[in-house]
Amino acid sequence: ERVAFSLAVVATVLVLAWTLKGYRASGDDLFQRESVIFLSAGCFVAATLPISLCEISMHLTNWVSPEQQKYTVRILWMIPIFSAQSWLGLRFSAASVYLECLRDLYEAFVIQSFLYLLVEFLGGKYKLVKTLRTKDKSLGRHGCLEFLGYSHWVMGRDYLLNCKRGVLQLTVIKTITTVLDTAFELFSNFSSVDSTVRPKVEFFIAVVNSVSMTFALYALAKLHKATYPELTIPINRRPLRKFLCIKLVVFATYWQGVVITLLEAKCVITEYGGWSSKEVARIITNYIVCVEMLFFAMAHTFAFSYRDFLTAADAQRDGVTGASLQFDGDGNDLSLAAVPCCNLMRSKSDLQIHYELWASLTSETLSEIKAVSFCVSRSTDDEKSDTGSASSSAEGIGISVADGGGVNIPV
Repeated sequence: ERVAFSLAVVATVLVLAWTLKGYRASGDDLFQRESVIFLSAGCFVAATLPISLCEISMHLTNWVSPEQQKYTVRILWMIPIFSAQSWLGLRFSAASVYLECLRDLYEAFVIQSFLYLLVEFLGGKYKLVKTLRTKDKSLGRHGCLEFLGYSHWVMGRDYLLNCKRGVLQLTVIKTITTVLDTAFELFSNFSSVDSTVRPKVEFFIAVVNSVSMTFALYALAKLHKATYPELTIPINRRPLRKFLCIKLVVFATYWQGVVITLLEAKCVITEYGGWSSKEVARIITNYIVCVEMLFFAMAHTFAFSYRDFLTAADAQRDGVTGASLQFDGDGNDLSLAAVPCCNLMRSKSDLQIHYELWASLTSETLSEIKAVSFCVSRSTDDEKSDTGSASSSAEGIGISVADGGGVNIPV
């Protein structure tokens, strides 16, 4: 992790130096303007990457709760990916639309990872279903949305299933629209397309993505509201802080991009110098994201801190203050309850951590989409709930007792 951190900083400095050298040697006004924008945005990127990568490195160093920390690390990677993508989009404006595809896909993936993180915090899906069954039925209502045909969500398995469906539909729709947008961009570059067709296609994709994103955030908010007491007592997971960080990053990267695109379509943003109005809109979007990611990197350091997963011994070793720890009435450290004893082993290899972090990425998503799409029979729900309490802890943390405690990521 330290090697990756060092390489990222060195690469950033070298690119800045290379651009500065080109800026001094070139007499092209357009290149000089691009270089000034790129260099100033690079200063924010150079400050963002160390903050984010350092926090990621601390999570991987203190890898004590894999099934929770793997989702946390995936969320933390959002900041350096978005920051680097926007920065490179400023320098290589012709490839900016293709770089944005990576940001769009990872954005949906982060929202999905946050849902899984909440489920893990709440003890796994079977325990969460039992918890939701005890909740007030009014939490399943949708207020004014019911006039639009939105049906009531029954507390329990149906509630969790609808929350998952609301988030996973974004992953599917974002993937489809991103592929279509990229294919249309390539087709436009190699053939003549009617100028009236492109705005219509972009508007259609923007509307579909906006509706999908809104529904996904609504589903997350419903789960957050229903389980807020369990997320704060007995262990305070600081769910509101985490939820706001996710929501603000989505607003900063997606919704502000939509607004800027609309301003460009309404001719509020016009061509400047040698740039077209569309290029100016993309430059504004990418530059703002580069600036915002620095502040979000600092916010994520507090909202998704590795210290949340430390045991009492780790906290004392790293100098965490007593105010950061939480104890029950008998003076026992409550953070121990969130860290299974089998996860306190620190002898895991880098390859094993890599497997836990990324190997189950595709299989997890596909299996969840399949389960939500085909809706596992309700008749087996009670049976699973009864047997789930004994097996959910082993399943939730990915530990197989049969193989002697080795890591077994469910697929």
